[in-house]
Amino acid sequence: MRVFRWLVPLVVVAAIAAGCSRSSGSGAKGGSSTSNGSSASSTASGDFGTLKSVCGPGNAKGATDMGITDTTIRVGTMSDPGNTAQPGLNQELFDSADTFVQWCNAAGGILGRKLQLDKWDAKLTEVAARMIQACGADFSLVGNGEALDASGVDQRTKCGLPEISAYDVSAAAGRAKLSIQAIPTPDFQSRVGGAYRLLKAFDPQAVQHYAMLSSQFQAIKDSGDRNRQAAKQLGFGEVYYDELPLSVDNWRPYAQNLQTKGAQVFTMQSQPNFLAALLKSL
Repeated sequence: MRVFRWLVPLVVVAAIAAGCSRSSGSGAKGGSSTSNGSSASSTASGDFGTLKSVCGPGNAKGATDMGITDTTIRVGTMSDPGNTAQPGLNQELFDSADTFVQWCNAAGGILGRKLQLDKWDAKLTEVAARMIQACGADFSLVGNGEALDASGVDQRTKCGLPEISAYDVSAAAGRAKLSIQAIPTPDFQSRVGGAYRLLKAFDPQAVQHYAMLSSQFQAIKDSGDRNRQAAKQLGFGEVYYDELPLSVDNWRPYAQNLQTKGAQVFTMQSQPNFLAALLKSL
């Protein structure tokens, strides 16, 4: 039997930036917050790669917008690490936000204002509730990414809360007002088409035995549908397709289907620990 060619389109990116404005108001408490201070003994460089003076000292003053005071800019990020189905999901987004805020504040903040970070845990099913909290507290959401992000679009756009997300899953979130994607993720084409072409050129026989495990959740399934269609357009022969629930207790049936169907090329719309569990069942 051929060795499996595993291609798992799992991409998590983070981007931190600023540059929007919205109406001011009182901030609501909620979520986890990172201190806006720094214990660094000397001011760090505010250069971020080739970008100069991203953060640094200054004399900005005034409560000019929601989440902004004389001394602080309150920003939020949001993801799903506290859910019970897949604990720790995208904890990396919170970790990245913590790291950036600490670095920026050590360099002097934004024109002297220190960043204060809210980490809103949507736990998969609480996106709308957390979005309402963020609306009453934050200047902007930055570096966020929620698996079921479509459920928070209405709340965010109605309150005028901008977001510069790490990623958007649904077309509704990606195309919403006040949504900025630092790294574009188009919802009308597959992002793995190039990899599919390389794989077909490397082993045209293997791609005639293509399998995919997608998701039952529409926001994730949308991406899987694009990748599946791309494979078909490139002449892949599909031997097995299934859709995963949010939580899987027994991976053996999926593993057995991959084997009995003779899959040689496989893609999976999920996270790395799901793939690890599946591989253990083969």
